[in-house]
Amino acid sequence: YSYCEGVPVDTLKSFPQAGGEILWYAIPPPSLPVASGNSYVPDLELGANTRYVAERLGVCESQPSVITLTLFPIPIVEAGPEHVICFGDNIRLNATGGIKYRWFPSDGLNDSTIAEPMASPEGATLYHVEVSDLNNCKAFDSTWVMINTTDHCWHIYNSFSPNNDNINDHWLIDGILRHPSNAITIYNRFEDVIAEFQNYNNIPHLLCPVINDATKTINALQWLAKEMERRFEIFSEISSRNIK
Repeated sequence: YSYCEGVPVDTLKSFPQAGGEILWYAIPPPSLPVASGNSYVPDLELGANTRYVAERLGVCESQPSVITLTLFPIPIVEAGPEHVICFGDNIRLNATGGIKYRWFPSDGLNDSTIAEPMASPEGATLYHVEVSDLNNCKAFDSTWVMINTTDHCWHIYNSFSPNNDNINDHWLIDGILRHPSNAITIYNRFEDVIAEFQNYNNIPHLLCPVINDATKTINALQWLAKEMERRFEIFSEISSRNIK
């Protein structure tokens, strides 16, 4: 029998075969029994525990049967410190103490079954984590992810270089999602206007704004199909499979 600390131990049962009395021992007889009767709930210590059960009829007592019970400790779980993030940002949670993890609620998490998920909740959220160890013993811990709603979260990076060298190619504004009705104007170093956006949401490079209505996707899908055909034709003409 194996148990985890804090989990109720099963009731052990034994029935007389010769009409005698059932006796339970923590130490092999001859010793004083710790209980008598057909059922017994042992009080276990961490680690391996041994109990003995025998039947006594008058002055005669059967050879005791040996029962081995193991009590495993629960894992020591840490869900990590509390975090404060800006709306729209994310933070990596960090749980320790086991081999399997389950976070709940799963809202705002990229994966609720790993030790270090990325969290981006829409509001203050108390995340709980259930951790299991090698013995399938479980323990829990919790941590808060709070949302900073002050202007502290508003940060605009004042330059970027979209030259496709993978360095500062994309322009992001921290906290922009808290201000959906915005107007953005981008200037070059000569103060000439080079781009303007309404309702900027950190993804201006898309062909069209994010579409949530399936009936409005046809134009984007048609363009995508034509663009794929155009590229396949180019690859065919130059006998190439890759864009260089």
